[in-house]
Amino acid sequence: MEKFSKEFRVGELLFKQRIESLSPVEEIELSTWLESDNKNELFANSLLSDEDLAEQISKRKSVRTNSALQKVNEKIDSAKTRRLVINFLKYAAVIFLPIAAVWFANSTYNQSLLVQEILIEPGSPKAVLMLADGSSVDLGAQKNKSIQFENEVVARNVNSNLIYSQLNENNQEQNLIEKFNTLLTPLKGEYSTTLSDGTKVWLNSSSSLRYPVQFSKNKRKVYLLGEAYFEVAKNETKPFYVVLENGMEVRVLGTKFNIMSYGDEDLVETTLLEGKVQVTSKNVNGCEQKNILIPNQQFSFNKESKKSEVKFVDASIYASWKDGLFIFENEKLGVFMRKLERWYGCGIVYENEELMNISFTGEIKKYENFSSVLKMLKLTEDIDFAVEGNVIYVRKGLK
Repeated sequence: MEKFSKEFRVGELLFKQRIESLSPVEEIELSTWLESDNKNELFANSLLSDEDLAEQISKRKSVRTNSALQKVNEKIDSAKTRRLVINFLKYAAVIFLPIAAVWFANSTYNQSLLVQEILIEPGSPKAVLMLADGSSVDLGAQKNKSIQFENEVVARNVNSNLIYSQLNENNQEQNLIEKFNTLLTPLKGEYSTTLSDGTKVWLNSSSSLRYPVQFSKNKRKVYLLGEAYFEVAKNETKPFYVVLENGMEVRVLGTKFNIMSYGDEDLVETTLLEGKVQVTSKNVNGCEQKNILIPNQQFSFNKESKKSEVKFVDASIYASWKDGLFIFENEKLGVFMRKLERWYGCGIVYENEELMNISFTGEIKKYENFSSVLKMLKLTEDIDFAVEGNVIYVRKGLK
């Protein structure tokens, strides 16, 4: 049934092209099909000519698919002039172009229409490290490398994990002036690091983490843009702070949590897996407010309205990306597709914005080919996709 509807879809697109009513997304979809095989274009040109279309109708006069088809045949038989026939064919094409497309798909061409292998590859571990002196190191190209600063080895890059030298307690006083590094992941990138206090951080794509090479004696503070999962080394005398945009800050003693704070998202989310954290934010009046989270609670802050919410969630879902999975539960398509944009490095265009509010529940392996991801999404909800290069066009599917 799915194959049959795809074939009718080709006919529908050809008809809309005939009467010049294709939407931008449909133009891309039809263009993709036409360019996938030279035979497709030859067939379309043949089918869209008035002579061939009239011939197709004539061949099907005895089939009588439905009452509408019978009426079409009767009108053609009684037409007085060639001009009337051609004018009528423009409207009759909505019936016969799909029929011809079905015939074509089951003929000697025997090919799958509008189905291509999408060559959009998933992301991989890669990042750039900005040192305190402004120089940079491509960690993806230097998979096993010692990182030096001022003639001293400060970190080792081993198996996509940047490991900093542990803090020497005897040298804390001389390190009061903190020297910062910044770890940046691009589109289609991710990386992990172990900071000098033993804290482990997994950095998601299109994110940055700024932190001192060695923490000062009485505080541990890092700065995050994007998304990261933290496993903070316990130290009750030296709290750990994650500073976010909009004046937000997360304070911990030792815990496991995920923070999502992308510039293109409406919400900033802190989700706690283990331990306890305190989230500080400012409300619509500019007043500071503090919320303490317990495991499986999430603090959500709307950057536009300045409103916040604390709710219970399955916290493991929000940290699943670090373990190679995308798990989503009643998540809006717009939010989920932005995750795919960052991980697969593709662009997303919607036929209409209402599609962004469709909710999904499911699980996807991060390292799947993108075509497998789209097939899964199509099974989940009534949507369809057209692909042009690395741009994905999202439209309402056929029922």
